[in-house]
Amino acid sequence: MSELHDHLTPNSADDLIPAVHAIAQGEARIATVGALFESNDGQVTIQQEIRTQTLPDENSVDRDLYSAPPWYVFPPEWRQAYTTVVDALPDSRVIIVVAPRGYGSTTFSLRLLARETVSSVELVRLEADWSAPKVGRLPCRQNIAYQLDLQDSENDRFDISFIDNLAGHSRRLRELGSYLVLSVAENLWTDHGASVPIGVTKVHLTTPPKALEVVESHLRYRDQGHLIPCVNSSEAQEQLSGHNVIEAVRAVETVIQVWEDYKRQASSQKLEEAEAAQKSGSVVSYIQADIDTALDNWQDKLNSFFGTGKTDTEILSVQDRCLLLALSLRQQGAAGDIQSDARALEDLIKTDGSGNGKRKESAYAMFSGPGLRPRMTALGATIDRRDHVTHKQTGFGEAALLYVWENYEGMRDLLIKWMVGRAKLERQGQDPAIMALIRLLLRTQASDRLSVVRDEALAQNRPQLIVHVMAECSRDEHMGRRTRALLYDWADQRSEKAQRVVIHVCRAILADNYDVALVRLCRIADLPASPQVQREVLSEFREIAKDPTAAAMLMNRVVGLQRKGQIPASSKLAMLALMDAEHEGLPWLLTYNHPDIDVMDGLRELLADLKFLADTVPPLIRWFKSCAHDRQLSVRLLKVVADALRQHRDVATWLRLIKDLDVITMSDGSPVSNQLGVMLFGDAPIATVPVEPADA
Repeated sequence: MSELHDHLTPNSADDLIPAVHAIAQGEARIATVGALFESNDGQVTIQQEIRTQTLPDENSVDRDLYSAPPWYVFPPEWRQAYTTVVDALPDSRVIIVVAPRGYGSTTFSLRLLARETVSSVELVRLEADWSAPKVGRLPCRQNIAYQLDLQDSENDRFDISFIDNLAGHSRRLRELGSYLVLSVAENLWTDHGASVPIGVTKVHLTTPPKALEVVESHLRYRDQGHLIPCVNSSEAQEQLSGHNVIEAVRAVETVIQVWEDYKRQASSQKLEEAEAAQKSGSVVSYIQADIDTALDNWQDKLNSFFGTGKTDTEILSVQDRCLLLALSLRQQGAAGDIQSDARALEDLIKTDGSGNGKRKESAYAMFSGPGLRPRMTALGATIDRRDHVTHKQTGFGEAALLYVWENYEGMRDLLIKWMVGRAKLERQGQDPAIMALIRLLLRTQASDRLSVVRDEALAQNRPQLIVHVMAECSRDEHMGRRTRALLYDWADQRSEKAQRVVIHVCRAILADNYDVALVRLCRIADLPASPQVQREVLSEFREIAKDPTAAAMLMNRVVGLQRKGQIPASSKLAMLALMDAEHEGLPWLLTYNHPDIDVMDGLRELLADLKFLADTVPPLIRWFKSCAHDRQLSVRLLKVVADALRQHRDVATWLRLIKDLDVITMSDGSPVSNQLGVMLFGDAPIATVPVEPADA
């Protein structure tokens, strides 16, 4: 007790941090914190407080890729900041890079670490799930270069103590040969206005890379260099002027889309000419006008449509505004379908989204207005004799949706409800309504509206839509972190529908990020809304276990928890799933070489838990069958099974397992069940064995 007392009698709360980090270095979590008080008679009272602390997710970064990113533009204005950091790195192991969102501070930070740290240092990008940054929750391991974004106005806002405590964190990192670079959004730093302590260096990126250079570098990187002359026209350069990096990369997508649209719609002769021009790098004459139009932000035209421009001659009625958004949603399709989309939006607006009202309009009022074809034509669409509509104005549709989103805040949830309802789920990967919704969410970085999308999708019995939306948003470089954090929050909700959404999203993103998916699946396994949901997680684990790489990651999850003496439900489900995996005809768990995993201990825990026994017995039977030729391995399994069964002393379980094993013989010809019976009951006949009641 004296040793513990020596460590926990600091002069201030900040003195506790080194002890916390000593534990964090071993990848432990702080599960219990106690406040100690010594009374006059010398007795010590401990008031226990239970807290759950989780360290940020760690994602490895390819050092070679970021040491010389082929798409990267390094402005000359950043050289001084870069030099300042390089000079400070030996002593300042915490670097703060402040920049407005969209300037590229994350890539700046990763490139810095990849180029200026030795190759033996591992690059890791952190993703934190917190309501506010805490130094005590930052990992601190040896030979690691960490990068962490603090960009979210809601969850990444820090206080003065966070900055002050970075000094101690920097010392610990230096002792371990590690680094941390924080990429901080300018508004968070401006709001804070703090100076930095010794051991911490701050630099400010005040100028973004030139948008035209970013566009050109990304076009070259994507083997689309023949399109570079198209963005060098005076009109295109004017449209790109002032774009940040995110907007410039979106412009790259627009330019490529214009070229792909041209090739798809061109006649065979024109297509042949265009492809020849592509090889010679002279496609300007084919698509320059379309490029200039597509890069336009359409503000003047949209202002006139919505009555905010200099002239009001083109102000649209509500009906035509709905028709404009319907055209923007699909771009092309049957006229009747587009009109149906427009009327659905009108209904939502008239009922304020309640869904209780129906569209009421007299035939006279409807007939007195302009017809459908003239209205579509006035909005820039063409319609053929078969009523097929094409709204061929690349970029305008997205701009129109964005315009309404930004200028009519009260319409946002109604727009989401409408877009969810109009999506065609049978082709969700290509459906324009779903893709328009995703682009709108990414363009506006509207992570706060993802819960609205989920609720609308579930209310309209369209769960696969929110799965597709969440999977795409989680992959986005700028919105991905907030999306993945939201998935973690949903995993915590005791709602079958919400947890099932998370399960399906994890399935969709598993190949992209095993760690993220596993953490969220394990969260549901430990806090399931129902036994059925927990079984669905087990089903996902079994799918994961079929892939050797994924199985190893699942195993690492079990290893990590075993080190801490924790065997939660997720660990048991992982063991169950891994029991099905095989390697060269033998159980994979028994052939997998990992010095830290105790397979037998995990199996013992499963057999001792009645909730999982029914699922444990079938794979265990298969284990005995596959190991029957190896007496040493069979006896080892028998000892573990016998030890586990003694722990809960449920005779019904004993007899059931013995019966199931009755058909399996060991290498000497004796039934496995006999051997198990001897281990459990000795030489006495089973009928005479005294039975103790099972534990409650």
